[in-house]
Amino acid sequence: MSRWLEAARGAKKEMAQVDHNIFTPVQKVQEVQQLSKRPRKDSYCTYCTKCTSQKEYRTDGKHAVPDGWIEGYQKLTSDHCPQTITAHRWQQYIQDAATFMCCWSEKAHALGWTAIEVFGMHPLAPANRPDAAGLVWLLNGNEIAAITTDKAIIKTKSGNSQTLVKGVTGSIPAWDLMSESKLS
Repeated sequence: MSRWLEAARGAKKEMAQVDHNIFTPVQKVQEVQQLSKRPRKDSYCTYCTKCTSQKEYRTDGKHAVPDGWIEGYQKLTSDHCPQTITAHRWQQYIQDAATFMCCWSEKAHALGWTAIEVFGMHPLAPANRPDAAGLVWLLNGNEIAAITTDKAIIKTKSGNSQTLVKGVTGSIPAWDLMSESKLS
């Protein structure tokens, strides 16, 4: 037992002699993390973890994205999961919507994409009707590689790409689905 005590005391002495200069890089990282980040004008940017671009936001209060998209996104994040969608799938949808809003919404709007083509869901069976699903629902954790006026290229987790051609029918924006699920 005394050998164990001696070993423990020896280790304690060695720890007291450790060069404390090795902790400087850790302190520098902590200082950098504490620096105030540039405030963003749009609340959806705080939810995005994939987009690292430093966009310049307009200071005149006008957004290049329709106010309806921003307000709709805020409704999605502040509300509960619809009964017809699993909680896990809904969380994925919210994450995909945040990434889209931060990284692709301005370009999609400029190219003529509508709220239904981006955020659309079938009003009765959103999880089972991909023909009525908008771009964000079809992402399901994958990333957009490119977007044009009539299609979006989706890069899958396996490295393949899929092409989504615009043309959603029988769909409503997801935030309207939230309003209807409260009524039922």
